Amino acid sequence: MAEMVHLRFWQDFRAFVRALNPEAYLVGEVWWEDWPNDRMFNARPWLEGDAFDAVMNYRWARAVRRLFLGADLEPGAPYGPSAFARELRTLYEDYPPEVNVVLMNTLGSHDTDRLASQVVNPETRFDHAAGVRDNPAYRVRKPDAAERATQRLILAHQFTYVGAPHLFYGDEAGMWGADDPDDRKPMVWPEMTFDDEASHPLGLERPRDAVAFDHDLFAYYRTLVHLRRASPALRRGSFEVLHAGDATRTLAYVRRFGDEQVWVAFNLDEAPHDLALDVQTTLPAAGHTPARSLVGRTVRDVLSGETARLERATLAFPMPPRSARIWVLEE
Repeated sequence: MAEMVHLRFWQDFRAFVRALNPEAYLVGEVWWEDWPNDRMFNARPWLEGDAFDAVMNYRWARAVRRLFLGADLEPGAPYGPSAFARELRTLYEDYPPEVNVVLMNTLGSHDTDRLASQVVNPETRFDHAAGVRDNPAYRVRKPDAAERATQRLILAHQFTYVGAPHLFYGDEAGMWGADDPDDRKPMVWPEMTFDDEASHPLGLERPRDAVAFDHDLFAYYRTLVHLRRASPALRRGSFEVLHAGDATRTLAYVRRFGDEQVWVAFNLDEAPHDLALDVQTTLPAAGHTPARSLVGRTVRDVLSGETARLERATLAFPMPPRSARIWVLEE
């Protein structure tokens, strides 16, 4: 909790560390300004270039929970894709561009319930009563198939948004768990056999859940990791919302860097919807490379393998219920 130590200490700490290693990456945990009233710090004072390079981006995580889980909302407060887009813009404008691209975009840690269990317990406020010790109604079970699908939607956003995606050990293996100590279980390894989880800390009834390495989920994480590592646009590119439909609960944005573009779309509705995005189909000239048109080019959805064509200045495609698409240009 970096805010509990005077800023001057961190400024001296940075000078000392950078004298030893000029390439060191310094990240701080600057989180709650007022925990009882659910108010988080704007960490700008720690991100002026003389203390930390980044902070744990819990404000972004809360916005993600609001959109994808309907969590952390005041009763009756509407929150859809357009509100999410506005909140992302506000968060983005709080910090310099060079900070935004290295923010530690974490959705769970040793101090929260795991992402999988957050999906199972969407009515629980972030970092508040996230376990049976403070909330006997907290569900300790394994996520079902629909909840795993929601987890995948969240991950598709995490790996395509501005910042550095951060994974808490074991999430990629399918681990679930409430806040400390349940979030700190031993790692689930693929070569090991584990007993089922069958008991409840309060002696209540619960399902018997098999504990095993989730190879399908792990493959999904690997797909996203490989995509991001291969894409300068996702690591360093600009961010622009192209569509935010509250009635259809659909969202789309583009990441751009140089001559690369990646288009990302979500349908959070229970019904299918068609999207038609206005896209930039002319790449500007750069150096010795003349301007080029993308009209007629084929794009591929990394998640499904489906393809589409850029027609004029439009990218049109169907969105199945509760789905994500990540479109990249085919070589």
